[in-house]
Amino acid sequence: MAFNFYSDFTIQGSQVPSTQTNFPLTLVWTDTRFKDTDNGGPCRPDGNDIRPYDATGVSALTYQKVWYNGATGAFEFKILGASVANALAIRMKYGDAALSSDGSSTSTWPSTYKLVLPMGSPTSLDINDYTSNANNFTNANTVVASGKLGGAASFNGTNAKLTRNSFTVPTSGAITCWWKPTANPATTSASIFELYTSTGPKAMAILPYNNGHIYSGWWTGANVDIKDWTESGIS
Repeated sequence: MAFNFYSDFTIQGSQVPSTQTNFPLTLVWTDTRFKDTDNGGPCRPDGNDIRPYDATGVSALTYQKVWYNGATGAFEFKILGASVANALAIRMKYGDAALSSDGSSTSTWPSTYKLVLPMGSPTSLDINDYTSNANNFTNANTVVASGKLGGAASFNGTNAKLTRNSFTVPTSGAITCWWKPTANPATTSASIFELYTSTGPKAMAILPYNNGHIYSGWWTGANVDIKDWTESGIS
């Protein structure tokens, strides 16, 4: 691979509480250095020649390219770090017109990850699972929007949803998500996330209540076993 350019990225001090092993980190960046050749930059229009390496630039890192905007030089990458700690440096190489294929790999996500939905770019919704489990979703009336990091799904509050009819639930784990309400829910039953068993009953849910709180927990028949969390998630 004949890269003409590289740029180094370093995790700032005190950002990682402890060394994380086999941790997929997110790199979101906008810089004119990464514009494509159609916009006066060195990169391919598809961004396939933007590749992460270790700090020395010798060893290629496993990654997934979520999206790339050649007009602005913006991108989002998921990069697997064997050992992620403060001051970790990643060298992004770019400017090799011969790299026509996308080097993205589902191996970016360890087997403990059962479902990952980055949601695509701010202009193109992607509801496919980024792990090797292929737990892809079906869209009903959601549209693309700008998210916390890149893309997001926008729900109309009435009939918009993302669904998957089959999913193997692990015996332990955690579910987390970013969400941004435009108003307090009109009722106490507007779920961000719901999981149902094969026989129909709801197993778990994340609920934004109209009292301004977020509740999450396991379903115990008629009610949710409520836990008040500071973040949207279940574990």
